[in-house]
Amino acid sequence: PLPMVDIGHVDIPGVSMLKIDAPAAIRQIMAHLVNVHHYKKFAFIGAEVSAPHRRRLMVYQHELQKYGIPELENSVYMAKSLNKNHIIEVVDELCKNFDLHDKKEIEAIVITTDIIAAEVIEQLAVRGISVPRDVAVTGFNNWYEGIAARSPLTTIDLAYFKRGYAAVELLI
Repeated sequence: PLPMVDIGHVDIPGVSMLKIDAPAAIRQIMAHLVNVHHYKKFAFIGAEVSAPHRRRLMVYQHELQKYGIPELENSVYMAKSLNKNHIIEVVDELCKNFDLHDKKEIEAIVITTDIIAAEVIEQLAVRGISVPRDVAVTGFNNWYEGIAARSPLTTIDLAYFKRGYAAVELLI
C-alpha cells in the first residue's frame, strides 16, 4: 500500500522505476577506450550472480563487434559473486592467461562495477602490475570503492543524487 520508486534494477511489478541506462554507459566507456586511447586488446570482468552484470557483458561484446575488435580467447571473467575471494580467483585466471605488463596482451580491463574494479586494482598491485601504466581499468557506477582505489579509475557516474531526488519528486 505504500508508494514506492525503484532506483535501479529490481523491476517490481506495478512500481514506478528510474532505470539505469547501462547500455549507454558501456557504449560510452568503450567509445572512450577505443576512440581516445586507441585500445584494441580488452578483458572483461563481472559477476555471474548479477543480471545487470550479464547485460553489461552483452553490450560490451556488441561494442567489440561494432568496432571490429575480436574478443580475445579467455578474456571474459564472471566471478561467482562480489566476494573478495571470488574476485581474486578471476584475477588469478586473468594473470595466468595474459601478460598484463606494459599493455602487451591486454590494454584495458572493462569491469562491471567499481566494487570489483577497486579489488582488481589491489590484486594487480600485489602481483606487481601497475594501473594505469601496465593496464587500464574501468569501473561502473562511480561508487566510493572506485574513488578510494589505489590507482585512478575511469568510471561512469550514474548520478545517484539526481536519481534519488527524481524518485522523491515522483513519490510526492
